Amino acid sequence: MQQDISLRRVAIKRFCGFALIVSSIFTLLIITVAFIVEDEVIAQLLHLEVEHAQSHHSKYNRLPKPLLPFVTYYSTHEDLQASLPPNTNEVFSEGEIFVDGPLHYHIKKFSLNLSAKNVKNNQAYLLAQVGSILAVSQLSSDIMALVIVVSIVGITLAIFQAYKLANLTVSPLEKLAEHVKLMNDKQFGASEVVKTNNELEYVSNTINLAFKNLQEALLRESAFTRDVSHELRTPLTVFQNALSLIDQRGWKPSDYDDLLPASKNMQFTVDTLLLLARKQSVKSENILLRPLIEQTILDTLNQLELSNVTANISVDDGQIVYANSDILCLILKSCIDNVIKHAAPCSVWFSFDKGELVVQNTLFDSPPFDNASTHAINKTSVKVMERRTPSTGLGNVMTKRLAKRMNWTITFESSHKYYRTTLMRSMLN
Repeated sequence: MQQDISLRRVAIKRFCGFALIVSSIFTLLIITVAFIVEDEVIAQLLHLEVEHAQSHHSKYNRLPKPLLPFVTYYSTHEDLQASLPPNTNEVFSEGEIFVDGPLHYHIKKFSLNLSAKNVKNNQAYLLAQVGSILAVSQLSSDIMALVIVVSIVGITLAIFQAYKLANLTVSPLEKLAEHVKLMNDKQFGASEVVKTNNELEYVSNTINLAFKNLQEALLRESAFTRDVSHELRTPLTVFQNALSLIDQRGWKPSDYDDLLPASKNMQFTVDTLLLLARKQSVKSENILLRPLIEQTILDTLNQLELSNVTANISVDDGQIVYANSDILCLILKSCIDNVIKHAAPCSVWFSFDKGELVVQNTLFDSPPFDNASTHAINKTSVKVMERRTPSTGLGNVMTKRLAKRMNWTITFESSHKYYRTTLMRSMLN
């Protein structure tokens, strides 16, 4: 099994390593520049010394006294070689000579009189023992100790800043990683947003949004699975029983009356569950309420007739509500289904007053309104027969979920004479 590598440890190593590399590079660069500057200063001093010797010799035909105390002139190469320490290798005309110890020589060859015919006599050599002025090479122990101390302090500060930067960068990611690692089905949810005012906060918000969407998707999937297994059981049972009877005794016209409502109920249930399972927002608009109720009654007319239920509408023709027509239709169908399932035979009333849409059905054939209000409203009645039909089984919980999708509230009220479902919304017109 591969060992886990801590992101913090890796980041700290990389940042500290980078700080050490940068510090080392700058230290070497400073030392190199110091040596280059030192060599350039010595070269300029010796160049001035040579110009002085050439100028003096052109006037007085002899070499002058050197301006610098560490410089000596020689007219021949042999004299130059003889003045050097015995263990010195063969000396060339120009260059540097390194000798064990503090001694360090620079040699320059120059011409004294370019117009002279005797080449041997118009050459001279400059020997400079520059060991005493090599400031960089001959640093004292105190200065060297100071340089070492400053370097150590600088590198320590660089490593400390690298450590802080690594923590600042990795800590928010570690919090998110720890939250994700410790998640389980019960603890699943969004983590606390890390406030960094940079890209990491955007990453944190994005991860939280992804967790929230995933959680909502899982909840919708769980609810869909639960509802499908529960709501489709009744119509599927009707189908199975009818098919078994058909297989035993053959087809009868009454089988059609059983299968058609069951198929419609299954379609209604599937439409409802799919709508609840979708994440997309529900678009509401101003719709005419009475035509929607009438169309819902026509869609369920067969079930109403088979269950001996009379439908009455007490809504003005021009009444407008702000809602989603598909969801509101499903809610009304669910209300009708509950009436068929639990109260038939009876009367069901659809009314709208003071911003409330009410679906009320009688129990024990008791009228939901008094005679005066009944005659004052525009109502539609549907005569029914005496036959029950299977219902979709959509209960109050699912109806509330449907209403919530379009920002409506729904309440249920019952007594020994009636059952009432009331829908309301603050933006009802």
